[in-house]
Amino acid sequence: MSMASPETSTTGQQPAEAAAADFAKAFEELAKYVTRLFSDSILPLLMLMLDLVFRGEKTASAMEDQLTALERKLDELLEGAEEKIERTLEGAEKRMEEAFEG
Repeated sequence: MSMASPETSTTGQQPAEAAAADFAKAFEELAKYVTRLFSDSILPLLMLMLDLVFRGEKTASAMEDQLTALERKLDELLEGAEEKIERTLEGAEKRMEEAFEG
């Protein structure tokens, strides 16, 4: 019957080897926890953020397109209004000339 010496643990490993094994096991458990935390919590949040950014960009792009269309329509309306004002002024001038001549 052999007794474990003080330099060996109950598993028969040296203290440094036992500490290294304990550290490796703790690190493995930590890695599993971090992986689970990342996949269960952080990854879905990142995906949601990316989705919101993508939707925001699409929305901004659509709004920009609508704004451009509105600007074009305003330009057309202003041109039409300017032409109408010019015609009205020309007609008024013509009537005034006719009134003074006649």
